[in-house]
Amino acid sequence: MEIEKEVKIILSEKEYHNILNNVHIVKNINQVNHFFDTTNFNLYNKKSAFRIREQDGNIIMTLKAQKHRDNGVTVSEEYNEYLDDFKRGDLRFCCKVEFIV
Repeated sequence: MEIEKEVKIILSEKEYHNILNNVHIVKNINQVNHFFDTTNFNLYNKKSAFRIREQDGNIIMTLKAQKHRDNGVTVSEEYNEYLDDFKRGDLRFCCKVEFIV
């Protein structure tokens, strides 16, 4: 388990381009995020998220659970699992599983 501390800042388009034009980008990273939730957004409503990320040839499965917010900083527990057996493009929708509780 990892602890993530995250700050999100809303920028105007002008502010975004100003930063983009004045920061030296060392490396571009291509990542694709696949988020999963129930039709009723049960994870989101519990301040949690389940994601599979494709980045730099790796596939990482992540479960995040927000612990608290403190002065605009969100602190979350994050569980990551690298899926070494997958390769980029291997992810496919295979089935829909519904739970009736």
